[in-house]
Amino acid sequence: MRLRYVELRNYRRFRHAIVELGDGVTGILGQNGVGKSTLVEAVAWALFGNESSIVRTTKEGVRSASAGVNEECSVTLEFDLEADRYRLTRSLKGKDSKADATLLVNDMLVARTDKAVTEAMESRLGMDHKSFFVSVFARQKDLNALSNLRPAQRRELILRMLGIETLDTVITEISSDLRSCRDGLESMSANLTAPDGKDRREMMRSQLAELKSMRTKLTNDIVTAQAELGPISDGVEKARMEMERAEGRSKDNATLMTKMATLTAEARSKKARLQKIESELNLLETRKTDLPGLEGRVAGLGPLREERERLEELKVRKQELDSLTSNLNQRTVRFTETQAELEAKRKGLEALGDPSPMIASLEEALATNQGTMEEARDRLARNQAEQRRYLEESEHRSSKRREIAELGPDSSCPTCERRLDYHYQALLEKMDAEVAESDEKAQAANSRIDEALKGLDRVSKGRVGLEARLKEAQRQRDMALMLRSSLDTLEKNLSKMRSEIVSLEERRSALGEVDLDPSRLSTVRLMLEGLQRDENALTKLRTELARMEGLEKEGAQLKKDLDTITSDEGRSRSELTALAFREEELKEGREGYVLWRDRKESVQRSIQISLSERSRVEGEQKAATAHLDELERNHSQVERKRAQLLELNVLQGAMREFRANIVTRVVPSISQMASEFFVELTDGKYGGLRLDEEYDVHIMDQGHEYPLDRFSGGESDLASLSLRLAISRMIGERSGHHVNFLVLDEIFGSQDQGRKRNVLELLSSLQRQFGQILVITHIEDIKEALGNSIVVEEGEDGNSKIVAG
Repeated sequence: MRLRYVELRNYRRFRHAIVELGDGVTGILGQNGVGKSTLVEAVAWALFGNESSIVRTTKEGVRSASAGVNEECSVTLEFDLEADRYRLTRSLKGKDSKADATLLVNDMLVARTDKAVTEAMESRLGMDHKSFFVSVFARQKDLNALSNLRPAQRRELILRMLGIETLDTVITEISSDLRSCRDGLESMSANLTAPDGKDRREMMRSQLAELKSMRTKLTNDIVTAQAELGPISDGVEKARMEMERAEGRSKDNATLMTKMATLTAEARSKKARLQKIESELNLLETRKTDLPGLEGRVAGLGPLREERERLEELKVRKQELDSLTSNLNQRTVRFTETQAELEAKRKGLEALGDPSPMIASLEEALATNQGTMEEARDRLARNQAEQRRYLEESEHRSSKRREIAELGPDSSCPTCERRLDYHYQALLEKMDAEVAESDEKAQAANSRIDEALKGLDRVSKGRVGLEARLKEAQRQRDMALMLRSSLDTLEKNLSKMRSEIVSLEERRSALGEVDLDPSRLSTVRLMLEGLQRDENALTKLRTELARMEGLEKEGAQLKKDLDTITSDEGRSRSELTALAFREEELKEGREGYVLWRDRKESVQRSIQISLSERSRVEGEQKAATAHLDELERNHSQVERKRAQLLELNVLQGAMREFRANIVTRVVPSISQMASEFFVELTDGKYGGLRLDEEYDVHIMDQGHEYPLDRFSGGESDLASLSLRLAISRMIGERSGHHVNFLVLDEIFGSQDQGRKRNVLELLSSLQRQFGQILVITHIEDIKEALGNSIVVEEGEDGNSKIVAG
């Protein structure tokens, strides 16, 4: 396998990085923690996916912390394997970091999905991720372990690196299978023998013979009972027919008895109805004489109703006229009140006049006042500034005078540096005059400040008066606006009320005068009530008289029906006498049928019991046969288990001998390779190293052999490196894997420049065995000695980047 190209996107510390790898030794340089080892771990992740030894934490930890939620994390590899070109991409996508992968061989897709690509690479490389790290990746912690561990621990580590632990696993599994086989054999053997020592198969064969005899006897009993069942069934059928004939006669007798009772009850009901009809007809004949009197009184009902309707209409008109008159009077009073309110508000508006000119004049005066006030403030500020300046000049000149006065006449002039002598007094007088002048100017400025303050006060007071007058004028203007609005509303209301009054007067005129006699209306209502009662009585009487014809027809029909019923009763009585049914017939027929039915059911139960018993015996036969078959199968399995147990014992001994043979050959081979490497790394200073049978390391020094702990840290590190390189070389030679590159992580340790050079020269010589060797280190001074180099640095944003190669 030859790596050509690695591209990382959002992988751990790298936002984006591209690395092209050549043959030979390539250094990956950079400070600790910048992500040098991450480049090689990315190769392992791309090949084998989210294994814990690769991702270190979880697959979410693989994604760069600076990557967005929807940004893809991916590693792309391009490499040669045998004669084929490979391109592999593995990625994590989306919020849930869903794993995906694709594998192309010679530009053809051969695997897709995370799991499928991992399986394809394990198959084609002939190793999984554990084998990859053991054979390819040598870390500083592995080297430290080889030198610092106790011999037993070192032995375990070396055997695990060489994969011999797989033989231990196989031997353990064989031992487990051996115990399981032995336990199973004992369990199955126990199942073939009863507690009393008898053979369970012979016991089961005897039980099957007994069950067969019982089944034969039960079958004979069933055949005998079935032969008896035929004649009994014929007797049951004859008894059933006799019983059914008796039940039919009983039913006919009951039908005739029921019919006679029904005819008697119907005749009784029709006679009662006929008597009631004849009574109602006699009563109606009597009431028929009241008909002429009622008809005469009801004849005057029509004219009286017409008069009541006319009087009711006059009453409605009278009520409407009274309502219109009341509304008209109310509207007239409200109209008068509104007119008075309108006149009062007009007079109030005239009294206010128009305040707009006054408001304009006051606003102009206020604007002028504002300008005057600002001028006064400016004058005050100027005078205050002049006063401060004059006071500062006075203070400065007074200070200078005090300084000169303290120096005396023998001092030098502060300006020309000549001796003051007789100029001393003149200078003091001059300076006194300047101080007096400054004080006078400051006093004058103070007077002007007082005048400016008084003027500002006068202007401020005038402004207060102007603002009060303006506020009053604005209040009058607002009141005038409110009065005008109120006048408009009142005028609209007056107009509306005029229209309503005119409408009410027109409706009242249209109604005219109404002449209503209330007493006559009451009299007519009372007369109508009496005549309406007579009308109701007449309607009821006519309705009742209309029923007479129907009652007469119904009476005639009832008489005919009674004649028919009497004839039917005679015929039914004759049929009943001819039937001559006895109650004992039904009882005798049913008792005979029950007797024959019970005999039949008894025989059937006997047959059913025998059938059930035979079915039970057959079930036991089937279970016993199955049990016997199972015992026979167990017997065969016991024989096979005995053979298997023998085979496992032989295999266990062979595997233990095979492991012992490999272990005895591994130590000399590793010692020889590591010794050659150690001699080369130390420039022949030492005669080599040896790994003894207890896995202790010894170094040859001037013809004598010494233990590893006698030497310095540099020699110990070189011995560990030599041992680790020998292990990788042996794995590569014996495994037949297609991976022919080596990764060495921080292997220089405490070596001086000469030793570092020797290590690099040894690695160069190993190119025949490992076509590509990647050296990860933070030591910058070996960069020039490397054929190729890749430099990793941390950027300003905290992400790592490739800056040189």
